[in-house]
Amino acid sequence: MAELRDQVSQYIGFKPNEICLLITEEDKQDLLLEDENDLGDGLQNGFEELKADFRNIFCRILNGFEELKANFKNGFEELKANFKNGFEELKVNFKNGFEELKGMALKTSEFLLELISFLFYFGNKSEL
Repeated sequence: MAELRDQVSQYIGFKPNEICLLITEEDKQDLLLEDENDLGDGLQNGFEELKADFRNIFCRILNGFEELKANFKNGFEELKANFKNGFEELKVNFKNGFEELKGMALKTSEFLLELISFLFYFGNKSEL
């Protein structure tokens, strides 16, 4: 109580013994308890808010990871399908190209046989 009188006297300019405080030591203890309870409630509310914020952040991060995992899986499946389709297309193109090349080789060999027989025929005719 003496400390309180000293502090009040500094602000208002009276001597500490001239100040008569209407607040008793019991009132002071009651006020301190109320302040502590209010502080405890405030801390509890703050903790609950912090816990809720943390839960929200954690859920958002978890959802982000789930979405990332799903996108990665979908992207991988799409890439795998593209590779499979690409290899199938390449195989078909190679087969078609090979068939075309085989046909061209056949035509070329037929042409060469005709050319050889033509040259042979005219080569023998000129000797006659």
